[in-house]
Amino acid sequence: MKKVSLLLLFALAFAGISFGQLGTASVTYTDGDIPTDKYFTSYWGTQSSMCPGLMTVSIPVDALILYTDVSYDMTSDENPGSYMARQRSHFRCVSPGGVNEATMTNGPSVYVPGTQAYSRTVDIANGVIGGGDINFELHAGSTNYRHYCSTDTTKVDNNTWTITITYIPAGFPMQALNPTPADDGIYVGLDDDLSWDFGADTESYDVYFGTDNPPTTKYVDNEVAGTSATFDPGTMDETQTYYWQIDSRNANGYTSSPVWSFTTVCGSFLTPISEDFESVTIPELPYCWTKIVNSTSTAYLETNGYYGNFGPNCITISTLLK
Repeated sequence: MKKVSLLLLFALAFAGISFGQLGTASVTYTDGDIPTDKYFTSYWGTQSSMCPGLMTVSIPVDALILYTDVSYDMTSDENPGSYMARQRSHFRCVSPGGVNEATMTNGPSVYVPGTQAYSRTVDIANGVIGGGDINFELHAGSTNYRHYCSTDTTKVDNNTWTITITYIPAGFPMQALNPTPADDGIYVGLDDDLSWDFGADTESYDVYFGTDNPPTTKYVDNEVAGTSATFDPGTMDETQTYYWQIDSRNANGYTSSPVWSFTTVCGSFLTPISEDFESVTIPELPYCWTKIVNSTSTAYLETNGYYGNFGPNCITISTLLK
């Protein structure tokens, strides 16, 4: 296998360790186009390309990995049958404790040559303990069955494969977790309290809450932490989405939780709607609405179709009672 050279972005590698920020470390592959293996067209747990790209990302010792972002471009050229739809790729963390992605990433359903950009956030490196050098592989293939480990028809483009690890530096508090209401919760009571658990090494905390994403209004400032906590937001508005976030603190600094959200129970609102059902595209039902079957028609609203062959073209929509 070809030994890779790495472009280490030192400015990013230790950026974010400053007070109150998560750390990030980012590396971009610069050793040429990564070839595709014509035999690597599916993944069932053991399949591999014989010519993967190899890359290492270095993070501080004892840092805790939260997630990994990966991005790259794949190009299929003008050779016969070299379509973007036939692109295949698979991302792996090969350090002890790392895992492979569960499934193969397939190209778009476009049967023409061209370049496709891929990006996703994964947790395949979260089990790596101790920080330091984290090793990854990118396996690429193509189903046109023309070349074995070649860049002649399909390849991962040089200077496009980037890995960014987001981590908590050693000594910083762990993120708050287990929010109640659950993230993206719906029909939350107007007088419900918010609660959560603290991560390790948390000594105090702040609470941000509001209708902006992310929330910017601080309601609790440097309160002493226990193992869990509760926050009373007061009486909230009906049919409103709220966002909240916890900053966990200790002597080294603070670590922010993800921004969590929830939507409260339905309030009253105007219900009249009109629609020309001769050429209708069925919309998604809005929050707080549900479908019922009209009493005089077999036609009813579905998210994936419209059925009205044996009755008048009409629907009935009502509020969901709680």
